[in-house]
Amino acid sequence: MYLCVCHGISDSALAEAHMEGKRTLREIRAHFGQQRCCGRCTACLRECLSHLAEREQACAHAKAARTVNA
Repeated sequence: MYLCVCHGISDSALAEAHMEGKRTLREIRAHFGQQRCCGRCTACLRECLSHLAEREQACAHAKAARTVNA
């Protein structure tokens, strides 16, 4: 699914950039060479980054719990 049509940023590309350490909207924009255009994607990108961070935290907690229980 495309999150930014103007620059062709997909949800999978955003997830990949997040895994590479891009955590903020500014870092994402720099990574993709994105200049502000229509601005319609900003809220969606922020929301997706928030969900990716939550998922990352949940995975870290699950991994820590497995390590403690092992």
